[in-house]
Amino acid sequence: MPSLALQIATTERHLASIVGGPASPMREALAFCLSGALDLARGAAALAPSRLTACQVLLTRALYERLVRTAWVALTDLNASLFLHEGRDELLRQGQKLLSRGIASTVHTHSGADHSAAVQSRIRSRGLKPPPPFEALANEAGIGAIHALMYGSLSALAHGHTLGPHRSSVDLHDALLSATAAYLEGITAIATNRLTAGRSTSPAELQAILKGPPNPGVQRTRSARR
Repeated sequence: MPSLALQIATTERHLASIVGGPASPMREALAFCLSGALDLARGAAALAPSRLTACQVLLTRALYERLVRTAWVALTDLNASLFLHEGRDELLRQGQKLLSRGIASTVHTHSGADHSAAVQSRIRSRGLKPPPPFEALANEAGIGAIHALMYGSLSALAHGHTLGPHRSSVDLHDALLSATAAYLEGITAIATNRLTAGRSTSPAELQAILKGPPNPGVQRTRSARR
């Protein structure tokens, strides 16, 4: 498994190649996924010397979530197109919820007239649904077993659960950095396989990439909260 610094450099080269290719929804979506993953990995690398394990957990979990979403995006052109609109649609849906509860309002810039009811009606007419949970994305991408292994322990840590005084924070920090490098490698493989080879990255390929890092944390039998 490459070091985090080496994997960051490798991903940067692949991203430059992806951005320079012919435009398509799939290319735009995967470039966005890869760029965001790089930001998280760079943040993890910058944070590493400080050994702030609680902060590292959040970055590692966020990068894993990018892995799952990237695997789902790469499945079909439809998924890529849905992904490109997902953020905007979710903001509209959340805005409609705030308007309906009277927590927020929409007023005309000049007249000050309240347009909340009309805005709610327009948003509601679009029939927007919440994004599917990560478990559903992972299952659709064929990596449900990987998700069951990885996500529970990361979520336990991210939600502030302790692993007990017997667990070395040094060992956990090193495991998180190894996991970060592996997740970034997996995201890079998914994007490049789709855009350069025109194929999906199989669950077996991802398992081979991800089996290197020790599973950071402990297994949980109940499902992880988002």
